[in-house]
Amino acid sequence: MRAVIVLLGLIITLLITSYNVNACTCGGSGTPCESFGSADAVFAGTVVSARENERPKQADRSEMDWAPRAFKFSVEQAYLGVMGTEIEVFTGYGGGDCGYQFKIGQRYLVYAYRHKEKLTTSICTRTKSFTSANEDLAFLGTLPSAAAGVTIYGK
Repeated sequence: MRAVIVLLGLIITLLITSYNVNACTCGGSGTPCESFGSADAVFAGTVVSARENERPKQADRSEMDWAPRAFKFSVEQAYLGVMGTEIEVFTGYGGGDCGYQFKIGQRYLVYAYRHKEKLTTSICTRTKSFTSANEDLAFLGTLPSAAAGVTIYGK
């Protein structure tokens, strides 16, 4: 009986002192065409470095300040919204914050979205290892003939 009371007390204590926990839920990333049409930047590149993002002060935090890591990429092919040969993309740690687990030295096809003047991505986008991006690369290979600013909707 005493063990039950102690266990119940522990559970109540944990419930009272728990912080809010967010879980990652993705609705699907769509087709390459849909994802390209909604992205702010799309590029193929290799991760060259990573750093921790400065956390906003408690008073300045919002639900959308979820990207604690920044990854610098050497851009090999820019498809949309990328000027220059290097770009920085922010993401979470993974797990509950949907962050993408980039690895330094690895090549990726990245779909990035602008948030508060930063480019961000997550596992909920079509961002993927370059070796797994055949469908996307086939679509992106058809784009050079399209005029700038053209958007196509539909299925």
